Amino acid sequence: MLHYLKKKKTKTAAVYDQDPTLAVHVESIEVNSKTTGKMAVAWTGDAPEEMITWTGDGTPDWLALKERPAYYETAHATNTISTAAYNLLDDDISYKNINDNTDIIDQSTYDSKSDEEKAEYEIVNTCKAAYTAFGADVANSNLIALTPAYPVLTKSTTDANPDDPTPIGEALIVAPSTEAYQMKVNVSQLVPLNWTGTPAPDVKYQNYDLEIPAPDGGFKANTSYKVVLTVYGFERIEVTTEIIPWKTGADIPVGQD
Repeated sequence: MLHYLKKKKTKTAAVYDQDPTLAVHVESIEVNSKTTGKMAVAWTGDAPEEMITWTGDGTPDWLALKERPAYYETAHATNTISTAAYNLLDDDISYKNINDNTDIIDQSTYDSKSDEEKAEYEIVNTCKAAYTAFGADVANSNLIALTPAYPVLTKSTTDANPDDPTPIGEALIVAPSTEAYQMKVNVSQLVPLNWTGTPAPDVKYQNYDLEIPAPDGGFKANTSYKVVLTVYGFERIEVTTEIIPWKTGADIPVGQD
């Protein structure tokens, strides 16, 4: 099940400001279904709906949407981040004094120092130079918690339809159901909370209990669905579903040439 985030249509241009500190962010998405699904990769003669086996006792539980880690901190490989988080890092290399966290210098200043002085500095982990890209095999097998995502403008504001959905996270395998799926969505936004004097912006969080409406005939086995969330700040969230076909892969030769 693929999840997308879509921005509200509006006549005001300010909503298309790409400053992430001002945007509404989706912090997490959870869907209530059987715990974990494992798909059979070889035909067993079973009916299609039996080709996915479910772990646990079958009791529904909350499945959190996750994403592939795209980069890891070179000096600390356990610190993994997404592409979105990586893109927000500084492009320029900075160096921090090991003994004084307030002493941060740029590349040219670092290069002008002696080797002895350079030993007192390390690359700041808030710049891209401190990270290395994962290989696809590692990224696919090590999903991480969803990085808070905000709608990204993909078309000009003069376009008739500037609100293309922004994809977030990876697919979820959930159990077939004739009923709507229960879903939890947690969003956040930086808003002014103090109006008695100078507005003091703070992050406000809001949790929504929603439903993914079932299409005609219910959610069927071996079928992919695109779920679109339309986020209206803290006003409300609308959910729609769309059936998308499984793609047939190319032939795979096995054996010697």
